[in-house]
Amino acid sequence: MYNQPLITINDDIYIESLTSMDLYQEQFIGKKVQISGYVYRLDSMNKNQFAVGRFAMRCCVADSIPLAILVETDTPEQWKNDMYVVALGTIEKRNFDGKSVLAIDAKSIDTQKMPTNPYVYGNPYFGN
Repeated sequence: MYNQPLITINDDIYIESLTSMDLYQEQFIGKKVQISGYVYRLDSMNKNQFAVGRFAMRCCVADSIPLAILVETDTPEQWKNDMYVVALGTIEKRNFDGKSVLAIDAKSIDTQKMPTNPYVYGNPYFGN
């Protein structure tokens, strides 16, 4: 994945992509990435930050969890919670709530049509 000129995180490998990026953070720093998902914020985020993610489902709706990446932008106020967006930028490392996390320094963010299914699922063929 990290050898690609642009890492596109699509629905087919959403869970596997974000998991790989978290496990091997150093290999992804400085890489260009594109991800789509819902905007949401935590109270502990800086004003220029929000998360972009989807709900990952392993078995059923009751076990779904949000899976997201931190996004930083100069125009955070125009991106409201629950908007569906696509973010393009460069991966950087940040400290968030005492943990080293990856963040996207967004070069562009655009609204996108919401998918008919808000969930993403594991791909048993990832890496084959």
